[in-house]
Amino acid sequence: MHYDYIIVGQGIAGTVLSWTLMQQGKKVLVVDHRDKPNSSEIALGIYNPVVFKRMTKSWKADELIPVAEELYTEMENALGVKALHKNTILKLFSSKDERTFWEKKMHNGEAMAFLDTTKEQSQYTTIVNDELGSANVLSSGWLDTAKLLSAYRKFLIANKLLSIKKLDYEKLNTSGELLEWENVSAEKIIFCEGSLATENKFFKNLPFVLTKGEMLTICIKDFLPKNIISKGIYVAHQYDDVFKVGATYDWDDLTDTPTEKGKADLVEKLKKVLKCDYEILDQAAAIRPTVKDRRPLIGMHSEDKRIGIFNGMGTKGVMIAPFFAKQFAEYIENNTPLDKEVDIKRFNN
Repeated sequence: MHYDYIIVGQGIAGTVLSWTLMQQGKKVLVVDHRDKPNSSEIALGIYNPVVFKRMTKSWKADELIPVAEELYTEMENALGVKALHKNTILKLFSSKDERTFWEKKMHNGEAMAFLDTTKEQSQYTTIVNDELGSANVLSSGWLDTAKLLSAYRKFLIANKLLSIKKLDYEKLNTSGELLEWENVSAEKIIFCEGSLATENKFFKNLPFVLTKGEMLTICIKDFLPKNIISKGIYVAHQYDDVFKVGATYDWDDLTDTPTEKGKADLVEKLKKVLKCDYEILDQAAAIRPTVKDRRPLIGMHSEDKRIGIFNGMGTKGVMIAPFFAKQFAEYIENNTPLDKEVDIKRFNN
């Protein structure tokens, strides 16, 4: 069977890129072998246009968010699933200085379009610790990544566009005009493998700096906020009384096993957010494909232009992937410029 593209990996990067190429009329095979959830599936899926530490605009947020919301809405409609939730983030201030800094940046700063007026108390004051005030982040939200990826996987299976075999790099034949693997041939192959990219012989020298993230699923009775709550961590309502809490950052332990240390860290931070009781339902961990300079790794191999990578979306993959999937598709098909900040050529040395 012949395809225009083989896409390896069905996390948020592989899902968004393969969808984008299909919408352009390309014949795509997605290859995704897994025995456990990937980092995209357990992620909170929050997109936030503000960097709280500096109260600045998140990189390219005003360009990225409209494209992301449009693409996920398109996928929702096609797949018959509700996954995108446009919810403001309620930022709970940790100090008077933080609130003063917000008020300053709200009137004079690159993030001012996303910063709402501060309040003495929030509408959730009986549930959350908002004694120092709060404010909303505009143009934010979250994507139910597990639900979207599951619906897309069912779509791929129904249309015979998914292989669940593990792609052995040594069995990828690159000697002929076409790339060949198993009984499949393709014009191009794009690797979207997340943290597994560090094992990929074609791109093993790219500067990944992987991070482990842990999150909790908790139950809070009688609390149905319209906002994502933020104070050191995020608390995002999922459905009924179920919430996701996250996340941790660990650069040393790169196993995907949940730890007591991770749980303790999240529980300690939750004390600063919630006044109410809650029950821990689950804990999960995964390895994020983060990069040395905190920018995606996108481009084609320097010695074989049929082999590419679309990876390194890191903690902001939900927000970043749709915009650069469109840009990458145009780059591959029409040779339009690729943003120098994401092009893997920046690491040619």
